[in-house]
Amino acid sequence: MRLAVEQYPDQTKPHKIMVAIKLLYTAFGIELMLSFLDDFLTGELFSFGGLFGLFLIFWIYWALIRLIDRGHKKALIVFSTCVILNWAFVISVLIFDLPMESFTLAEGAISPRSNNLLFNTLSTSASVMNAIALYLLFQKSSFGWFGQRAQMKRVG
Repeated sequence: MRLAVEQYPDQTKPHKIMVAIKLLYTAFGIELMLSFLDDFLTGELFSFGGLFGLFLIFWIYWALIRLIDRGHKKALIVFSTCVILNWAFVISVLIFDLPMESFTLAEGAISPRSNNLLFNTLSTSASVMNAIALYLLFQKSSFGWFGQRAQMKRVG
């Protein structure tokens, strides 16, 4: 089974999709940098499991963005599901763990990432970029392009 398909010229791709892909790659870069920094600060970066998990997750993330860029509707659905599940996890942490933060902060058991304004700002900006990108990708003209691509693959 072949994952890669030929790249069609960007002239056929709607502008909204090109902007969304750039936002997804920017958010990918920010999240990768934050993960490396967080793993470095917590000491997990130097373990095999930490490195393997980090590279596996980000390889899948990068592959899904590439497939979305090439017009794979299924990759868009999988990526959207992952982003929505991530948001649900973040919201649950904010709802259930934030009230307990005052206790864990006193014990010093809190991650360096949770109390850092730079980490939180960059993480929030990556989430906002993902939200804007998904909004642009699910617009009628953009989603229609994915449908046209699927029909072109069946015919060709």
